[in-house]
Amino acid sequence: MKRQNVRTLSLVVCTFTYLLIGAAVFDALESKEEERRDGLLKVSTNALKKKYNISEDDYRMIELVIIEYKPHKAGPQWKFAGAFYFATVVLAMIGYGHSTPVTAGGKAFCMGYAMVGIPLGLVMFQSIGERLNKFASINDNALINKPGYVALSLVFILFGLAVVAASINLLVLRFMTM
Repeated sequence: MKRQNVRTLSLVVCTFTYLLIGAAVFDALESKEEERRDGLLKVSTNALKKKYNISEDDYRMIELVIIEYKPHKAGPQWKFAGAFYFATVVLAMIGYGHSTPVTAGGKAFCMGYAMVGIPLGLVMFQSIGERLNKFASINDNALINKPGYVALSLVFILFGLAVVAASINLLVLRFMTM
């Protein structure tokens, strides 16, 4: 295997490992606080039902009206899958803002994680780009002889990446609401 290919592969493996470690740390730092807040919500819900003598069915109806008015995702956000999604969003500098750490440790780790992870991600993407460029330029000087073909290929790749990213986003959100 060529040295450049080994470098690219090792960068991809390092970045993926970094994502897994980040997800595990975010899970450890944030999931207990999320569980505590969920417990407080249940206590508040029970107190509200008891105070106003609301039946379970009536409460569910009120809850449904509120959720339809202000949609939110249900389910634990900081379990490993959600934490991995957040780590990927931080590393890729997407910044959706759907989830943010609440604990002081989570916020501090997020800053350090981003300071190390963003350059790592950029170097990985740059290395992958170099490999794709090398492949395209070796292929019969396609950049010179067939610029339309190359442009169409790049558009196809970008469209494919967008579809994959959107699918991953939807899958993660789906599994977080189960």
